[in-house]
Amino acid sequence: MKRYPLFVFLAAVFAAKLIVVLQLRDHPLLQPGTGLDTTVYTELAARAVAGDWALGPGLYFVSPLYIYFLAGILAFAQSFTAARVVQILLGTAAVGLVFSAARAWFNTRAGWLAAILAALTGLFTFHEVLLLQAALDPFLTAAGLAALALAFEAETHGARRDARKARLWFVASGLAFGVQTLNRPNVLIPAALIAVLLLGRAVVRGGWRAAGGGLFMAAGLVLALAPVTIRNAVVAGDWSPASSHGGLNFYIGNNPEADGTYHGVPGITPNILGQQEDARRVAEAAVGRKLDDGDVSAYFYGLGWSWIQLHPGDAAALLARKLRFAVNAGYISLNYSYGAWRPVRAAPGGPVGWTRAVRVPGLALVRARIRARCRGLLRHRAVSPAAAGAHVRGCRRGVGSDLPPAHWFSWLPPSGGRTDAGHFDRPRRDHQLADAR
Repeated sequence: MKRYPLFVFLAAVFAAKLIVVLQLRDHPLLQPGTGLDTTVYTELAARAVAGDWALGPGLYFVSPLYIYFLAGILAFAQSFTAARVVQILLGTAAVGLVFSAARAWFNTRAGWLAAILAALTGLFTFHEVLLLQAALDPFLTAAGLAALALAFEAETHGARRDARKARLWFVASGLAFGVQTLNRPNVLIPAALIAVLLLGRAVVRGGWRAAGGGLFMAAGLVLALAPVTIRNAVVAGDWSPASSHGGLNFYIGNNPEADGTYHGVPGITPNILGQQEDARRVAEAAVGRKLDDGDVSAYFYGLGWSWIQLHPGDAAALLARKLRFAVNAGYISLNYSYGAWRPVRAAPGGPVGWTRAVRVPGLALVRARIRARCRGLLRHRAVSPAAAGAHVRGCRRGVGSDLPPAHWFSWLPPSGGRTDAGHFDRPRRDHQLADAR
């Protein structure tokens, strides 16, 4: 009986997320063919469904988990809406996992507070309705942390049966973090650090028996990474558990022009397909010989580390700036801007249409003042007046435009966050103009 309130709460969370899916599923700017990362993932998923499950040759250029997640759903449902519904199911499960983790660490009251805060985090819901790898992050993170918390809770009981449960939870935690590494390779760093710290307990407690948690978690990590590692060895001849774009991403974040946000690299087209092709061309031209995927990534890693070693002061200042961005309330967009999508209306003819002050946890679906927002595009120096005017006319009709989302939303800098145009604060006049309407 005590569990019923949690199930009712999770049902309400799922219903709220489902409203967001119905509101946004037909929006022209969120369709598979709009470009950027979404198009790459959906095209690779289509290749996998068509029978090319290895997706060779070479290493994966993007993180592989979401490709196969999407392909698995499309193979059965053949619907991107079905994929979005599965994603919000996982997002709802993530709220339950947050409850379990907080209750294990503290108490039931803390579990409820954490679950409510997770449900009210609009960014989670927004990402879960996108066709993007970020849709899986809340669930995988919550699963890894909940399994780890339950493992520690079982350890504290001390009984032999509880010791077996603790080992299983440590394996489950390693599996969850390992699977998330296939979605976000940088997750491997904190996951490996946790396993090392667990192994370090053997030194403190005086015996390898105390290191069992670290060994079982490490086993879970290895088990989760094994399929992709084997695939890379067979298809690309490289025993790597990761994709091949890590070096380029590292260099984008560590070079003389880096400021903590995305900046294009000279000679490399600023999209995934362009990066995949141009990165190899630039690296091979620099070294004067053919390179495989691992060598291309290593070349850009070398450039980034060389800059850090030659300019340690600038690198330290850049790291401090990145940390400030990480804890800042502002949202720095790359593919989709959460701040610009909070007040939104569905595409014409959509199943929901205009909404009237419907408050969904963490994501307010209010009747959008689209014309007021679109006028801000006129001030964006990267868009021509003709294109901006056409977009404003389209907004008046409630129709999307052919402009890339980054151009449409980049005039909306979050407070404290830097946009592509270099501004830090939204002009006060924008608020006055919107309020006046």
